[in-house]
Amino acid sequence: MRTMSKRVRKITGGLLAAAAVSVAVAAAPEATAAPQFYRLTVLNGGGVLAADLSGGVVVTTAQSSSTLAQWELLFPGSAGSSEDGFGSAFQLKNRATQKCVKDVGNNVQLREATCETNPVPNSPQLWHHHTAVDKTVNGKPYQFVFNRDTVRVLSRAPLGGVTVPALSSVKATNNSSAAAALQLWNLQRL
Repeated sequence: MRTMSKRVRKITGGLLAAAAVSVAVAAAPEATAAPQFYRLTVLNGGGVLAADLSGGVVVTTAQSSSTLAQWELLFPGSAGSSEDGFGSAFQLKNRATQKCVKDVGNNVQLREATCETNPVPNSPQLWHHHTAVDKTVNGKPYQFVFNRDTVRVLSRAPLGGVTVPALSSVKATNNSSAAAALQLWNLQRL
C-alpha cells in the first residue's frame, strides 16, 4: 500500500509540476517585436524627413543616415480602423528624439511632441496613406502621407537649400505636378 501511495504521489506531483509550467508559460507576457524604422524620402530632390533638435521637422540631405532621419511607425489601437482606401493610422516617432510628428497648421512647419499613448481617432499626431501607390518613379513607390485630423499632406517646403522645413499642406490635385513632387514620399524600411 505504501508503494502504491508513493507512486500516486510521484505521478500527481509530476502532473502538478507540468501544469504549473504550462500555466506559467501561458501567463508569460508576449515578447515585444523589435521596432522597425523607416526613412521617408521626398520625390523632389530626394531629401529625407528628419527631426531637428529645436523640436521642428525638416527635410534634409545632410543627415540622411542619422537617427534623426529614422522613423518608427506606431499603430495605436485607439486610432480605430483604417478609412476606405487608406492603410491603418500611425504615428511617426523619431528614433533619436523619441517624439512624434504633429500637424500644427496649414503651411506651417511640422513640430514634434511627446507621443500620445492613446490618441483619439482624429489626433493631429495620426497619419495614413493610400493602400495603393500614388506614383512610381524609377521603380520606387511614392505616396501622399495624410494627416488624419486635418487631411493635409506631409510636404517639403518649396525652398532651396540642404535643410528646409517640412510642412503640412493641401494635397496637389495633379500627381505629376511640381507641387505633388514636394508631397510624394517613399517609405523605405531600414
